[in-house]
Amino acid sequence: MIYNRTKANSPRDKAEQIGIVVHPETLRKFQDGHFNAKIGEYCGILYGDGAGMLFAQRLWQGLRRPFNKTLNEEDIFIYMFRPACTFTYADELEGSPTKVEAPRNAVFLAFVELQSSNAEGTLLNWEWVLADDDQLPENHQQRFMKPIW
Repeated sequence: MIYNRTKANSPRDKAEQIGIVVHPETLRKFQDGHFNAKIGEYCGILYGDGAGMLFAQRLWQGLRRPFNKTLNEEDIFIYMFRPACTFTYADELEGSPTKVEAPRNAVFLAFVELQSSNAEGTLLNWEWVLADDDQLPENHQQRFMKPIW
């Protein structure tokens, strides 16, 4: 079973928590396409017993590139993680995902759309990206609009 709700630190105050729900179309697309690594990453890193996103080390607001024609790029928040491992499902999405070594010289990003109230967000996508020498996403100054924490 894949749970579609997790928690994250609030952009307003890192000590506060907000609810994060996975966009149903995102999960359906990954399940239908047999993107087992993406589902494993969600289950093992982002969901992580319902609190995985509370382990984010950095947060930015806004993308400097189009994400989706219907979304405002300023409403997208980018949570960054440096997990020591990642997760995948070998074949079927049953049981727990398998833990594997995290990509080297990479950080993990989760893209969340937050409503203006910042009380709840929608997880849109997640991915591994190359890291710079400071262990931040490569070219983060050009990719993201504003650091939050």
